[in-house]
Amino acid sequence: MGKLYFATLLFLSIAGCAESGQPGACGNGACTDGGGGGGGSADLSAAIDLSAGIDLMTAVDLTAPLKFGDPCTDKSQCESQICIFSGLGGVCSVLCPQIGCPQGYGCYGVLGGGIDPGAVVDICVPENNLLCTPCSQPSECGSPLGKDSCLSYPTGSFCGRDCSAVACPPTYTCQTLNPNDMGVIKQCVPTNNACDCTLAKTGIIIACSITTPTGSSCAGTRTCNGAQGWGTCSAPSTIDLPDDTFTDSNCDGIDGSASDAIFVDALSGNDNFAGTMAKPVLTISQGITLAQANTKSQILVSKGSYAPLNLISGAHIYGGYDAANNWQRATNNTTTISGGNPAVYGGSLTQDTRLDGFNILGMDAAGGTGQSAYAVRLVSSSGPITLHNCTIESGNATGGTNGSNGSTGAGGSKGGRGGDGCENCSSPSTAGSQGGSSCYAGGLGGGGTSGTGTAGHGDPGAGLSPGTQGSGGCGCDKSATLCATTCSCGGRCSPNTGGPGGSGGAGGNGGTASQLGMVINSLYVASNGFSGTNGSDGSSGGGGGGGGGSNGPCFCNAYTGGGGGGGGGAGCHGSLGTRGTGGGGSFAVFIVASVVNVEKCALKSGTGGNGGNGGSGGLGGGNGAGGDPGNPSADGEQGAPGGQGGSGGAAGSGSGGAGGPSFGIYGHSSTVVDSGNNFQQGIAGAASVGGSNLALGNAPGGPQGLPGTNHEE
Repeated sequence: MGKLYFATLLFLSIAGCAESGQPGACGNGACTDGGGGGGGSADLSAAIDLSAGIDLMTAVDLTAPLKFGDPCTDKSQCESQICIFSGLGGVCSVLCPQIGCPQGYGCYGVLGGGIDPGAVVDICVPENNLLCTPCSQPSECGSPLGKDSCLSYPTGSFCGRDCSAVACPPTYTCQTLNPNDMGVIKQCVPTNNACDCTLAKTGIIIACSITTPTGSSCAGTRTCNGAQGWGTCSAPSTIDLPDDTFTDSNCDGIDGSASDAIFVDALSGNDNFAGTMAKPVLTISQGITLAQANTKSQILVSKGSYAPLNLISGAHIYGGYDAANNWQRATNNTTTISGGNPAVYGGSLTQDTRLDGFNILGMDAAGGTGQSAYAVRLVSSSGPITLHNCTIESGNATGGTNGSNGSTGAGGSKGGRGGDGCENCSSPSTAGSQGGSSCYAGGLGGGGTSGTGTAGHGDPGAGLSPGTQGSGGCGCDKSATLCATTCSCGGRCSPNTGGPGGSGGAGGNGGTASQLGMVINSLYVASNGFSGTNGSDGSSGGGGGGGGGSNGPCFCNAYTGGGGGGGGGAGCHGSLGTRGTGGGGSFAVFIVASVVNVEKCALKSGTGGNGGNGGSGGLGGGNGAGGDPGNPSADGEQGAPGGQGGSGGAAGSGSGGAGGPSFGIYGHSSTVVDSGNNFQQGIAGAASVGGSNLALGNAPGGPQGLPGTNHEE
């Protein structure tokens, strides 16, 4: 709507009356009209001819007085001597009758409308339907003299109305204004300072814009409060938690709450600073310290690279900001935590803790075989801990070690030869020596007897199944009459051979490794293979018995039997093949005894370590042969041979260790919420082979490691 302008001509002579409260203006015989608010409709047909329509394009008849409502350019043309300008033309009007002005007219107090130029007279003034209509310039508000201005309001520009002479309508006030383009003027302004907020629109909410402290524009809202007008342009919320859309909910210029935050910048920060937007600290750890000391709930981190981080209970840390760009947050503002194994650690966190919008890079495992790689490791934390909108990548694990091969058992040596018999010897023939062995030596052979006595027995062997001793032979005492054929003792006794020693038992191969290791002390422990077991030693052979001799009147000298051979030494067991150890695992997020939410993260695990091969078991040592008997004298007996020793048992081979796993999330005794994540699966560690030998064959190889996205146990 545009503004309407009302003017009285210089010859108005109606007496003044009280001001009505409707807009309008009169001065020096000219009146400006305002909006609605006069008296009601009335029948003025007795005094006013209403049959004539108002046609501003019709020429004025100067010969006859004009009636109420006729167009006029001067009061002298009107029967009432009152000409009120309305919009772009004038109309004849009258003093307000007691029954009220007709429809379309309002009763307004007009300054100078009567004989006394300083008096206010109530006159029927055409209602102005342009007051409080939208406008962009004063000319749109309808006043030919430009006194109705286009006024600025909180929600736009709307037409006012000149009130220097005509009163304002109800709910409007006459205010002195000073627009830049019009000088000092008086205009009708809504009492609630809102053209588009009325009682009927109470509760209506409209959009508005707030200029933030950083100079950005923030979308707010206004609420129509009826008689109080529009409320202030308010931010959508008094609370602003950083979010995925980077919305500035509280219109303080950043995604987040500047008044409740500590700021961190790897480029311009200094840990001696206060942690404000203008004076950020350098490290995240110092940001956490200041946040706790100052009861701030947000740590906002600018793009750049940061050292490995130990989370503190209750800290809420957000990345993706740009300190150089008024701390605006964007997806291409990469905020990286790297350099450790793990890069992020959290232990015993008992309050809600959050890490949001970071690129987390764990290092490769180091420090030995079977070591695991972690990007994030969370332990014994009820939190809950939330990892949100992060890229998390673990390094590679180290492989297991190969088992060592066992050695072949030591062999036993042959028993010694018994001494030869002799004529007219003063002592028995010598016994065969023991067969040598590092585990069980053989039994000593028996000595041959000189003359008629019983020859020496061999010694038994040693070990679990020793060879028995050989008994000695008997000597012979021949009679004088039967020297050639008989012995007075009834005949010689032949010596017995020593018994053989038993062989040792074989060991066993190691068992199969499990595919997945265990969690011990909050760390992943690789799945190792198993070592083989040793075989047992063989037992040694017994010594052979010595041969008997002879004497008597038939001979001038006594004769001696040959000595018994020594028992063979035992073969010893082969030593075991040791196990191959398992490869370490690679875990993007490793969780033990904790409550964790992993949301909208990109998770990439590295390569698990290869399993180590098992070592081969050693074979058992060979057995020693029994010793040879000694030769007899001319009329003695030959000694008995010694028994052979037993062979050593072969040892078992070690089995191979398992390949290490590769998981995006590994949860042990934990509550883990996996929501909206993207996994890039790493490579699990390779399988291994077990050791082997001819006696026991192949030991089991270790299984290939487990690859996966989310493992919980």
